[in-house]
Amino acid sequence: DQSLARLDDSNTLIRAGASEAIGYFSDADSEKGIEKALHDTDRLVRQAALRGLSYQPSKGRTALVKEFLNLKNISEQERSEAYETLARISPESMEDVIGQLLGLVSNGKGDTRRESLFRAARLAPSDERVIKALRGELQSTDSSTLVVAIRHLASLGDKTAKSEVGRFLSHADGMVRAAMVQSLHDLCPERVWDILERVLSTDKNSNVQRAAVEEARILRGPSAIILLEKVAGTAAYEKEVVDTAKNALDFLRGKPPQAYCR
Repeated sequence: DQSLARLDDSNTLIRAGASEAIGYFSDADSEKGIEKALHDTDRLVRQAALRGLSYQPSKGRTALVKEFLNLKNISEQERSEAYETLARISPESMEDVIGQLLGLVSNGKGDTRRESLFRAARLAPSDERVIKALRGELQSTDSSTLVVAIRHLASLGDKTAKSEVGRFLSHADGMVRAAMVQSLHDLCPERVWDILERVLSTDKNSNVQRAAVEEARILRGPSAIILLEKVAGTAAYEKEVVDTAKNALDFLRGKPPQAYCR
């Protein structure tokens, strides 16, 4: 098999591609190939092998991931990815996996910490431990982490996230402000139209403005039409923002007038 032969190639990217590709096959030779790839000297190849393992559940693959997790010389980033693979091919391991991932969130740094949180949220979005961790991350200084915490908690209608609407709409990073705007239809705070109008009149970031326009389209109702017509007829906004408002108006015409947040 060509993929198996490529596991010995001198090129790291070729070995990585082969390591992931053989994960689609369930024969004994492919499983041995993945085991070999898990011990490759290059981290990229080992991580590709972990992705390959996730494509098909089996007791043999579960054992390989557990053996990999027992290795002393793997990075925390690899350990995080291995836990996600284990959860996907061995659902009965989920409870322990979430605990391990959140342990990496508590004790890890940088990308590993952030990715472990993302993985826990993907795997167990309603787990109380995950929700508690995400609430804690609302105090994070890392914008990417904040965005994930805001979006995830908002999708659950979380009261803690709802209480922080004003703070995040004033955040220094436009990415965070946009994420909060895009979560308003999930949180439905009081005076949501006043909030959107204030965003559109005070926030000069065009990405945030477009997010507010799109949010008005999602929220629907008479207030949406009024706000969108105002934006579409105002020369102060960039063309992309005005065009987004016009498209939103076209979308809403003929739609039921009932508002999303009631």
